[in-house]
Amino acid sequence: MTVRPFRKDPNYVAPAPLVETASLDFKTPLDFVSEAPAVNRAGDGFVPHHNFPEYKELKYHKNTDVGYYTWEKAQALFTKTFLANYYIPSKEQWLSIVPTSGSSSVITIHDWNGTPSPKSDIKQTAQVGEEPAQEYVSDFFYKKEDGRNVTYAIRFKGTKWESAWRYTNSWVRPEHEDRKRNRLRIQCVPLQGKTGITLEGISNPKFFTDNPCTVRTFLAYDNLSSESSDYPHTYGDYGRYWSTTKLNDNSQEILRFSSASASFHYASKTECVPVRPFRKQP
Repeated sequence: MTVRPFRKDPNYVAPAPLVETASLDFKTPLDFVSEAPAVNRAGDGFVPHHNFPEYKELKYHKNTDVGYYTWEKAQALFTKTFLANYYIPSKEQWLSIVPTSGSSSVITIHDWNGTPSPKSDIKQTAQVGEEPAQEYVSDFFYKKEDGRNVTYAIRFKGTKWESAWRYTNSWVRPEHEDRKRNRLRIQCVPLQGKTGITLEGISNPKFFTDNPCTVRTFLAYDNLSSESSDYPHTYGDYGRYWSTTKLNDNSQEILRFSSASASFHYASKTECVPVRPFRKQP
């Protein structure tokens, strides 16, 4: 397949920047994540998106409007007014959304062919919003639905953030492209005040359509190896986002996901990585 650089189309017109106006009602950890998939290329708003949960309308935009930023320029974005109530999350804050066990992904969204498998009382350290990081206990359940793997979870057990989670992966073909692109979709239902909720009881799509549900979709924008690069070579396969957690003087830890899993990796500070900010809690 011949890959064209993003800026090749002379007729391309970027859409108007999006400024989010969603309600700041933090009922689940997922509510902290911006609805829009990334800060845009111009650095004056977010990549446009459609209303959830109709996530099938969330497109990989032609020539992509997503911004790719070095670590220095990613930090500089947050002097702008539209990001006044947002911040780049740390690794621990990302862990409140995408759990890992050590360096391994806890969510399994690849061609897993085992029997439905629960994992109970998994302890993980995470930071919800701007609260102090602490150890939380969660249960996970893996199963196959309609030929694809799905991970269900009851996370943050016994706390005010106790919630049901559903992680799914899908491959979609944007109308202007000749191949499918990867998306990670995360759904979350608050369980505060609910009784008799079991892992088996929440492990079906109907639970998430029958209850008030926060949804966030993550697109596989990949990253650029430098500011002079024209194209992210695994665009559509891998998604990557900056975190504020320093690996060493030259690198930052980043969230990385694929069609198989989600975990943490690292990027040089001179690489260009998308920014998915979190909201500040009033």
